[in-house]
Amino acid sequence: MIRTLLRPFDRHAASTRPRVDFTAYAADCRVAGHVLLTESRLSDMLNRRGRLVVTDAVVTSYVGTPDLHLTDLSLYRDDLFAVLLTGPRGDQQKRRATEAMALGIKLGPYLVRGHIHVTPGADPVAAFKHGHEMIALTDGWILRADGADGTGAQKVRVSALLVNRLLAEWVTPATVEDTEDADDRGDEGRSEAWGESAV
Repeated sequence: MIRTLLRPFDRHAASTRPRVDFTAYAADCRVAGHVLLTESRLSDMLNRRGRLVVTDAVVTSYVGTPDLHLTDLSLYRDDLFAVLLTGPRGDQQKRRATEAMALGIKLGPYLVRGHIHVTPGADPVAAFKHGHEMIALTDGWILRADGADGTGAQKVRVSALLVNRLLAEWVTPATVEDTEDADDRGDEGRSEAWGESAV
């Protein structure tokens, strides 16, 4: 369940800010819409702000109720398990050489696989555990199982995803072989194969 705060939105003050697509995954719903960036990147904004306003929001419940359409919706970051990463990538000149390492992560009702970008030779699990609240992963997927036995799984491939580190139940190194059959196995089978490390 997401906590929301409906409030008047100052569209005039926000008119000069870049607007990006926004999709977030909460415990019982998915929220889609747009956000106006207050930082150079969406990841920076989510790590520095505990609340954000989604415009033209559509809330899709996982329990079969009709979609909820709202002009403006204010969300708390702490209620979001993951957010699709969209918009600018930041200053190219400030980027450092990194190594992409695959991780498997359990976040409430979601299983996530993606690549964390770390300093070459660094431990990817340690980098995740000691990183910002919202951690960026690339080239992976997010899966939600409707049933406790893993039935009704819905997997979405993503090019980039922000995951809420503080809501992670476990994280472990992963490989393509470990995770390719995620649609066919329950949560218990996945965690045993991945050899999870509690966060």
